[in-house]
Amino acid sequence: MSQREMTTDLIQEAVERALSGAGITEEEACALIDLEGEERIRVLVEGARRVTERFHRGRADLCAIISGKTGACPEDCAFCSQSSRYETDAPMHALLSEEEILAAARRAKATGAKRFCIVSQGTAPYGEDFPKILRMVRRIRDEAGIAADCALGSLTREQAAALKEAGVATYNHNIETAPSFFGRIITTHVFEDRVRTVKILKEVGIRTCCGGILNLGESRRQRVEFAFALKALDVDIVPINFLNPRPGTPLGDRPLMNPWEAIKTVAVFRLI
Repeated sequence: MSQREMTTDLIQEAVERALSGAGITEEEACALIDLEGEERIRVLVEGARRVTERFHRGRADLCAIISGKTGACPEDCAFCSQSSRYETDAPMHALLSEEEILAAARRAKATGAKRFCIVSQGTAPYGEDFPKILRMVRRIRDEAGIAADCALGSLTREQAAALKEAGVATYNHNIETAPSFFGRIITTHVFEDRVRTVKILKEVGIRTCCGGILNLGESRRQRVEFAFALKALDVDIVPINFLNPRPGTPLGDRPLMNPWEAIKTVAVFRLI
């Protein structure tokens, strides 16, 4: 059997296992993520498309976000221009008013979005911001008529329950990267802090939107580790982002990810 035939068989076996709902093994994922060559990657991507069609039938779910509070963040995420530790041109502003947020939610709905997410910088919601956000969520739900989501950082169980009661449908809280690589990207908190919030969200019944960023300097094996960490958390939505290097941040000079490497990695995530 030729190398090409062996590769095709490996892909087909992995796709069939994913189509059955079982998912692929870490060993298979590591073999697939090491594939080289446009022809082989095309076969893998077509297999991943079949899996998407099987479980989602090509549906698209449109959402919109607003940066409700921006800049001067105390965290040191190496990819983020909002960190106060880096010299960047990121804007800074306090939490926007209820009317500004509500107007943005109405515009989002008018353009076809089904969900509207309030995003805030910082480690966690604190002070007067949190009750303001609760009011915003209720108004978005009742007056704009669109599902309200949030991404506010780490939460206590009490805060998560309050967001649920206010009407938050989905909460975004990315784990960002593989557990073994996390400390290379963020040092102001640990990977387990992220996991704790995701588990709290699941406990109170808020849908979890949890993924991360590729091309931070992680290895291919760490990308697989990252995907299986998400699978272990059993999150509802997995956003996969690619680093857009921001001048002034520690990762500002990283080259963009090769397009074939990018779509191959997304295909492997889908099979996992």
